[in-house]
Amino acid sequence: MKKIIKRQAGVCVDVRDKVYKVKEEFYSHDKNNAFIELQLNGVNAEKIIVLFHFKTTNRFLEVVGNVTGNVAVVPFDTSLITTDEIVYGFVYAEKIEQSADILKFSFGVRLSEIDKHSELPVIEKDTKRIVALTEIVTKTELQEAIRKIRVAGGQYDDSEILRRLQALETKSEIDTSAFATKQELENKVERAEISHISTEIEALKTKTNKDTVYDDSGLKQRILALENKHNIDTSNLVTRQELEGKGYLTQHQSLEGYAKKSEISQAYNDTEVKQRLSTIEQKGESYATKEQLASIPKTPQKLTLSGNTLILSDGGGSVNLPTNATPTPSRTGQSNEYEIHGTGMPNGKVTAPVGTTYIDTNVTNGALKWIKRKGDNNQGWEVMYGDTGWKRLSISSGYQQSTLRVRRINNVVTYKLDGLNKDLFGIVRRGGPGYLSHASDIERNVYLLYNNRIPVGYRSAMSLSGQIFDGTGNPYGSWFFGGINNGNYFMFHFTNPVPTDNNITDIVVSNISYITDDPWPTV
Repeated sequence: MKKIIKRQAGVCVDVRDKVYKVKEEFYSHDKNNAFIELQLNGVNAEKIIVLFHFKTTNRFLEVVGNVTGNVAVVPFDTSLITTDEIVYGFVYAEKIEQSADILKFSFGVRLSEIDKHSELPVIEKDTKRIVALTEIVTKTELQEAIRKIRVAGGQYDDSEILRRLQALETKSEIDTSAFATKQELENKVERAEISHISTEIEALKTKTNKDTVYDDSGLKQRILALENKHNIDTSNLVTRQELEGKGYLTQHQSLEGYAKKSEISQAYNDTEVKQRLSTIEQKGESYATKEQLASIPKTPQKLTLSGNTLILSDGGGSVNLPTNATPTPSRTGQSNEYEIHGTGMPNGKVTAPVGTTYIDTNVTNGALKWIKRKGDNNQGWEVMYGDTGWKRLSISSGYQQSTLRVRRINNVVTYKLDGLNKDLFGIVRRGGPGYLSHASDIERNVYLLYNNRIPVGYRSAMSLSGQIFDGTGNPYGSWFFGGINNGNYFMFHFTNPVPTDNNITDIVVSNISYITDDPWPTV
């Protein structure tokens, strides 16, 4: 017999400008059967909390629901219904350290008719007295209450009490002459106690004092025995203070870790150590000491290059240098075998092994340093460091001085859209000069760069998208890049149709930046 209000709830960042109104209502006389059931769509929550707000009486109630799978059940306490009003429910989802405000809804509550009249008085039929309804119990209710009374697990039965009560009522008067008064009993007890104490005192008088008087005879005997002992000569003894720090063995120290002389079977043999020491000494014979070095005449030595052999004078030895390959015209100006200096881009011009670097002294189109990544011919060069700087692209649909600039640093491409006051960007009205709509939605989609207008060197390997906003941060819509295999274009998608009578002049574009696989641009 449950009454359930059902709603769906999900995590969403859209503007919540309306309240989901529920047609169902709860009544004050609904007892323990009112529940809110929430179907959780995409909400992975461990705890669901609903904050109820009673609009008219301005009261709040926070209730935690039971979550099972993707369904949360929240009980509603109908005893809080005191008048007809609207109740708002605010739903929150929680998981560990995360929380989300996911839903706002409303429903009605009404005071049941029986609860409206519960406080009205009742007029008694015969006496016309006004009696509070809460003070009246019907005969049926009384019989039911008596029936439910249990004693020792069974139905209540007062027949035994009635029988015993009747026996007491019919019993003759009791003769109290044989009874003693309370005072007489107390006096009798006091006399008995005094008599007992007197008996114990008489017994103590005749008792010996050995167990009642302190007896030190045992101690006296032990002292006498000590006094009769012979005096000990302490002249050859050492005090504990004199032993401290001397390292003498005492009876408290263990000798388990020491070996007896008889247990040592042979004398120590250091032959192996002597052999190893001799070997070390012989190793040092080929080295000169500091004193020997100081005695060598300090005559300057000279280096002589003969062919590819470098010779040190005075018997200092020689070194054969590697023979350099004859530089090809493509390597003119190289500083060594693996770094080449030249002019212009190296692809198609400079032959080198993988790993060779190339410096373009002209920094052609912003590319300064290249590296050979593959092949053993004049191809396979890629830019290690280059910066094209900001380059302005020719666009469609732009308003007045609105500009689209692109820049590549190494393999990262970045776009900047501005040109208007406060670095804003603008689009002309739909149908205005230069306006170019996208066929997928001619009212909301507008081209900035038509198909295949993103230049080589700046293209994206995949399609990308992001948000656009107005000057106050409210969402306008989104931007979209078609990848190399998806048209290679750039457009805006507006949430609302682009106006035909006004230009849009306050567009802010979120960051557009991606990694390109294109070769370095030539222009």
